[in-house]
Amino acid sequence: MSYDARLTMSAFVLSWVYTSRGELGSQGLLPKRYSEKQRSEVAAHFERDKGRISFSANTPAVPLLAGAQDFLSVMVQLATVIGGEPARYPVATAITVQVAGPRDAEVWLFTVERQETLRLPGGEQGTLKLVRHPRRQFDQEVAIWLAPAMNWLPVRLRITEHNGDYLDQKWESTEAPS
Repeated sequence: MSYDARLTMSAFVLSWVYTSRGELGSQGLLPKRYSEKQRSEVAAHFERDKGRISFSANTPAVPLLAGAQDFLSVMVQLATVIGGEPARYPVATAITVQVAGPRDAEVWLFTVERQETLRLPGGEQGTLKLVRHPRRQFDQEVAIWLAPAMNWLPVRLRITEHNGDYLDQKWESTEAPS
């Protein structure tokens, strides 16, 4: 079985499209290709048969670690892992996962920070907040709020740059599959 995820973001006259494609396995999502497109497209390729992640941006390939995800699939994978056994992830639990972008991959450390009720455009939701705190000077902080009442899917994503600029996406509505 395969999956195809897409996230489109716009700000002012700019737009970004993030795409993750892969398969569903016994351990969750198994990305095959991740891409980002603003003006041109750059991509990461998960080459499981070669044990590496390669990049179209001509940056060196890196070893593919077990459970590796990409920037988009990691949100759904976290929802799957935590939703499968929520009792295993109390506050202060650390979750490590290799996350690939279009030019490199590194191990991210997410911390289960707290339960929080959010008032969102789509309504009020009880959530579990996970945060990837920056490790180096120019790293982004990534906060993800998962909603147990919505099968642990992300209802808010906030990406904060080192200079304080941020992108904050919030759940507005849910549509039935067509």
